[in-house]
Amino acid sequence: MLLDLDGTLVDFVGPDVPSLRWPHSDLELSIPFDHFLDVAVQEIMAFHALEEEEGADPLRMHEFQLKNTLAQYDVAWDPRVADLYQQKLIELCEPFAGVTDLLSSVSRTVKTGLVTNAYDGEE
Repeated sequence: MLLDLDGTLVDFVGPDVPSLRWPHSDLELSIPFDHFLDVAVQEIMAFHALEEEEGADPLRMHEFQLKNTLAQYDVAWDPRVADLYQQKLIELCEPFAGVTDLLSSVSRTVKTGLVTNAYDGEE
């Protein structure tokens, strides 16, 4: 049995907002967080379109999003922003309710594998 990881077993969307709060706060941006979040969402959607059309490197997704979001506010790019954002995202990701018990039960009797179409293999 193959099970999809992101969005099925693990919530990657919920942790994204608090993970984006980190660079907003750490960089002491004066713009409201809601505006920053809207731009970040627009940038991630732009990345997905670019990836489909031109084959953008999927492992650069978060860097693309954050670099372009910060550029909208004339904030100099610092690569540690993407690294720390990803660390926070991984820390905050948790399985949906019941997933751990389900996997424990099923894996005793059925060969089980996890698959994902998530871009970042480290996540």
